[in-house]
Amino acid sequence: MNKLLKEENKDNKGNQQHQQNQAQAHLHKQLERQAKRIQKAEKDRPTLMAQTVYLGMVGLLFVLPVIAGAYLGVWLDSQQTKDYSISWTISLIFVGVFVGIMNVYLFFKKT
Repeated sequence: MNKLLKEENKDNKGNQQHQQNQAQAHLHKQLERQAKRIQKAEKDRPTLMAQTVYLGMVGLLFVLPVIAGAYLGVWLDSQQTKDYSISWTISLIFVGVFVGIMNVYLFFKKT
């Protein structure tokens, strides 16, 4: 009877040790996966220069149509009327704002 109890204790200790080893191996694998994810995230993070270029592009996509509309409107107003008028200028600035908004929307949709 004592032999059976001793053998059962050995088996229980062996099982417990095996379970602990499995838990440690599982924890080690999880830690390795998390460390790889962190390293990948740090590597893929955009730099300050990349973010600056990105924002600069968005700004140009919006501002250039507005400026083009304003210059075209001023030119049309100077060619068309004898009196002082800004009707083409104002109209084409609004068209430029609309085109700029569409440019930015399509750019964000693409990226």
